[in-house]
Amino acid sequence: MAAALSPDGRTLAIDLLGTLWTMPASGGVAKPITDISMDARQPSWSPDGTRIAFASNRLSSYEVFTMNPDGSDVQLVANTDGRATAPQWTRDGNTLLFPICHNIALGVDCQIYAAPAR
Repeated sequence: MAAALSPDGRTLAIDLLGTLWTMPASGGVAKPITDISMDARQPSWSPDGTRIAFASNRLSSYEVFTMNPDGSDVQLVANTDGRATAPQWTRDGNTLLFPICHNIALGVDCQIYAAPAR
């Protein structure tokens, strides 16, 4: 499970069992913004609060995507040919940084990747 607080402090994005949810930070009802088939994980809010980046196994390997906070307009950030996880936005919101790991079965071979945000 992972959680991220929106920049305005009003909304939490939560990853729970492969689905992303949003809920008021003050408490209340959580709403799913992805479905279980995406296996969405590790939400990260853009600095302006208009997008959420996340890792998803939607394409048979974990890649980084972005979407609107209501779950619409899902965009693939980059097809990395590896296991991409834990996206983080740069302060200006123009770039996403995340580790990409290859050859996991043979040992750790990871690098930090920078991709233009979408």
